[in-house]
Amino acid sequence: LRNRKPWLMIECKLSRESISTDLLHFSRLLQPSLTLQVIGTSGAHERFDIAKNQKGYLISADTFLKCF
Repeated sequence: LRNRKPWLMIECKLSRESISTDLLHFSRLLQPSLTLQVIGTSGAHERFDIAKNQKGYLISADTFLKCF
């Protein structure tokens, strides 16, 4: 939380089947600054729509972990 508001929402999955409906639902509800779906498939990096002015990112775990 930052200023009592969530700023990051992450869901982890093994594969790229589809964007999680639960992730979309809670992102619309809580409106974090950044929404990520991290997957085990290497090389993935895509942007997806959550709401009109809200985007999320599908990213591979190896790319995500390089940030740390």
